[in-house]
Amino acid sequence: MANNSSSNLITKKQAAIFVDRKSIESHWINVLTAHGYDIDVLLSNKKLFEDVLEGYLNLIVVDSELLSEDPAMIERYKSICPQLFIIVLGSDSHQKDKYKEAGCSRYMEPLALFDGFDHAVTFEKDSSEIISLTPLFDGWRLSKTNYNLYTPNKTKIKLTVREFKLLELLFQSTLMVSKHEIQHIIIGHNCDTGDQRIAVMITRLRKKVLQQSSCQLPIKSDYTNGYVFAGPCSIESR
Repeated sequence: MANNSSSNLITKKQAAIFVDRKSIESHWINVLTAHGYDIDVLLSNKKLFEDVLEGYLNLIVVDSELLSEDPAMIERYKSICPQLFIIVLGSDSHQKDKYKEAGCSRYMEPLALFDGFDHAVTFEKDSSEIISLTPLFDGWRLSKTNYNLYTPNKTKIKLTVREFKLLELLFQSTLMVSKHEIQHIIIGHNCDTGDQRIAVMITRLRKKVLQQSSCQLPIKSDYTNGYVFAGPCSIESR
């Protein structure tokens, strides 16, 4: 079984708010409600990350004053869900360019009025949308017959047995794969350095793929629990 981002299409307008101050939270609840959004008000970055992974959000509003919501995290959200509309609240002109480069849709004053919701795309779950979402992108392919990884730009990369087993495990799951499960299947025994060995292997695999294909391998981590492959992918048995 393979996960594919085009299969997790949004069927309603769903927004999430993750901010630090009650006044800002109330303001954005009113704004989003007026534009017909169902709203989740979140209390943790972990919950927001999980919701982005699930792929059912149209739009998120995050506060740049929260340390977790830095440009690197915005870039991570966009890599997991490229269609996600991200509003970053802040008033630091020096930070604005960093957030825009990371992929945020708007960087704006926390209590400013906003009328750009027509740009927040809502996808309907039908075959025409699925085609239009990925017309030129075949995704990542893993071959069981020759242990090769095929990148979106058609580069063939020869994998080691452990690299193949790791990607096969991630490709087969649409959810986060725990570090314990990865260690059990890939390393094969319990050891105190299991987490570190997994991290080193993934770092080396990312570097290998980037050097040979110029593609960023979209393996994402939530820091503590495990890893997920955040991109269209498939496994070929022949």
